Amino acid sequence: MLKKATALLALCLSMSVYANAYVKGFYMVSPTTDKNYETAKSMGVTHVHAYLNAYSEKGEESLQLQLDTAEKHGLKVMFNLIRAGVEKEPNGLEKIRAVVRRFKDHPALGFWYLYDEPSGPEMVMILERVYAMLKQETPNIPVALCLAQTQDWRSFVPHCDILMGDQYPVHDEPFPEAPLFRYSNFIRDMAAYGKPVIAIPQFMNWRCYPSVSASYEQANLRYPNDTELRYFFYSALAIGNSAGVFWYSFYDILRLGNREYFDEMRPLMLEMRKFADLLKEPEKAQVFMWARDSNFYMSLIDKKYLVLVNNYPIKQKVERWTENIIKGDTDLKPWGSTRAVKAEIRNNRFKLEGFIEPWESLVWEIVEK
Repeated sequence: MLKKATALLALCLSMSVYANAYVKGFYMVSPTTDKNYETAKSMGVTHVHAYLNAYSEKGEESLQLQLDTAEKHGLKVMFNLIRAGVEKEPNGLEKIRAVVRRFKDHPALGFWYLYDEPSGPEMVMILERVYAMLKQETPNIPVALCLAQTQDWRSFVPHCDILMGDQYPVHDEPFPEAPLFRYSNFIRDMAAYGKPVIAIPQFMNWRCYPSVSASYEQANLRYPNDTELRYFFYSALAIGNSAGVFWYSFYDILRLGNREYFDEMRPLMLEMRKFADLLKEPEKAQVFMWARDSNFYMSLIDKKYLVLVNNYPIKQKVERWTENIIKGDTDLKPWGSTRAVKAEIRNNRFKLEGFIEPWESLVWEIVEK
């Protein structure tokens, strides 16, 4: 028991390497230029990532440039640790160890990105060994692992400190028909293991991946709208054990030549960053499990903010919720761009006038009477 408590304490302490308590990152901030890093930071992110290969002289130079540029712009790096099949080479573990030793003390290093969507029993054994090495070499640097919804994804849960889950549900469906619940259901399954979870929400158009999206109506493939982006962000918080979000992906916006999407969504992204910065212990949110039975996510964060998310593509009415959210009578003040709908707590009962719209996220600040 003491050993488990000590390990948990070490992990909590290791979270201090983050630039902010709640991670907000972008995948594939490439190429590494001041302009791209300035754009990423202007979107309110704390961390950047790129699929760089450390196992060549040129690759190490690229990673050094990434870390130095991130430091210059006040950002942290989710360090892409394994690339180009190095993990399966006879001396692969020692090559990875050498890279860890070279970069582990860089001030811009946020945490290790262990692997991208592993699958199969061989990879379970390989990542078990790499994870053990990382805990030996850098016990205070967290290790994140990205998992897809493969049959065996649960086999990899023990071999990381932070779970990351990717599901990108917006294809060619008109709003609100995209099955956003596929994203949140996967995050919910991960959160059940009690480890910190960094969700990977969609920030791209599937036209970037024609081989994958060939079965969809190409002309109708689209980016997530602001309601869907809010859903991705706030549902992750409301599910619990949330350590952040890492949007996928920066480069996909560039390769379709749609920098205007950054401009369009910047105010929303900054608002979400502002909210995250207010939170002290988002991973300890009080999650109301009974809300899920009605296709909602709901949580109380820091005993100060109430988050309610409609997990359904139709509008719903909130009725007869009687669990003690906050004892007594409490007013609820809409936060940020939350729609001004009357909400309050009276006699411990949450009351919301009217309907909550499809996939809508509502955030309130608790106002004591």
